[in-house]
This record gives sequence, structure tokens and C-alpha cells, in this order.
Amino acid sequence: MKVIPMQQPNRNLNNSHLTPIENKPDIFPAEISDRILLIRFLENYRKTGRCESLPQLQEIARLAYQRQLTSPKQARALLSDLDHIESSLPGLFNSLSALISDFGENIKNGNQPDSKQRFELLDSLTETIEFLERLTAIARNHPDAPEPGFEEGFASCYLTLIKQVNDVRYGLSYLQEYLRPQALQNQLSRYPNPDLKLITLITGIEDLYITVMLLIPRLRENVTRQVPQFWGSVEY
Repeated sequence: MKVIPMQQPNRNLNNSHLTPIENKPDIFPAEISDRILLIRFLENYRKTGRCESLPQLQEIARLAYQRQLTSPKQARALLSDLDHIESSLPGLFNSLSALISDFGENIKNGNQPDSKQRFELLDSLTETIEFLERLTAIARNHPDAPEPGFEEGFASCYLTLIKQVNDVRYGLSYLQEYLRPQALQNQLSRYPNPDLKLITLITGIEDLYITVMLLIPRLRENVTRQVPQFWGSVEY
């Protein structure tokens, strides 16, 4: 099994964008509002007769119609969340795999895992699930841009983001069903080849880890795409 670099997990996710925010001085420079951005596009068109930014205007209109526009402040909070999830998951997955291996060794040797070992496994499992559920919540609200020629509602399972999110959800179900201490003990005690079962379980965890780490950069792109102020400056 490939060892994932250990990092200290931190369960304090940045959910500031989900709760009321007190009036505090903004540490960032003043942002250009969506309305001002559109007015500038219109003024430039009236002055020059050119509209090189028409594709951008169309994308802004599409995002606004689908209520997918994201404010810069909310986007920064989401991107910070993704950074925190990305830095925490390697240590969590590595710890979970190690705890399952130790748990399995006890079962194979005919020993009953003590309450401390059960608690450590359950705590690690719960913490990992919390991070993955937060990640799928972000993915649900930040879908991919429509592909040219793709008809909505047709073969959506082949879209990369949807497939990756479905894989993560399947992995979550897998963790919840098979890796809880009592369920894991029952499986390993009854299975004729505990070593093979352990390899299967840990391989499933590694596959889930790979899927998640591929999903996070894609979500960063999707969050940024929904913020016109992040698209770069326009010369007038």
C-alpha cells in the first residue's frame, strides 16, 4: 500500500459563508459589482462599436439566469474551504487505513479490539466522512460549464464532475456500511481469508482518495468560473 504523507487533520472547516457575518472591515480591496461590470461593457460597446466581450456577457447572463453567480467574498470562503479539505484529507485517509490494518491484525490473532481502538477507528471514520460530505455539497452547487453540443439530461453520467461526485458518494456509502467497528469486526471474523478482505477494504479507501484529490482542482475551477470579477481585467 502506498503511504500517503501524514498531515495533522483539523476538523474546523471554514463555514463563514454559511452563517450570518457581522459588519467588519473588509480586508480585501473594494470589489467591482456585477452591475458596474455590465455597465462598463455597454459603455465600451457604445464608444467603439466593438463587443469582443460578448462571450463573457453571454456567460454572465447564463450564470445569472441559472442563479449560479457567486460573490467574490463567498468564492474566497469556498476556495479556502477546498484548501483546508485538500490539506486535511491525506492525513485522514492515511490514519484510517492504518487503524483498519491494526484492527484487522487483532481479529486475525484472535483478539477482541478494545474500546480505545474502536473509538479511534470510529472517530477517524466520522471525521473523514464529514470532510467528504462537505466536498460533495460544494460540488452540488458548482457544476461544470455546459459542453458544446451536449444536450441537457442526456447521458449526464458521462460528465466528468458528475461521475466523480457519484464515485465519492458511492465511496461514502462504502465507508459507512463496512468500516464501522462492529461491521468491520463481523466481516473479518466470518471471512475465510481476512488478509484478502483487508486488502480489498484498504484498496477501496485508496481509490476513493484518488478520486477526491482529482475532484478538488476541478471544483476550484468551477468556483472561479462563477465569479466574473475573477476573470481578469478589461481595458477600456
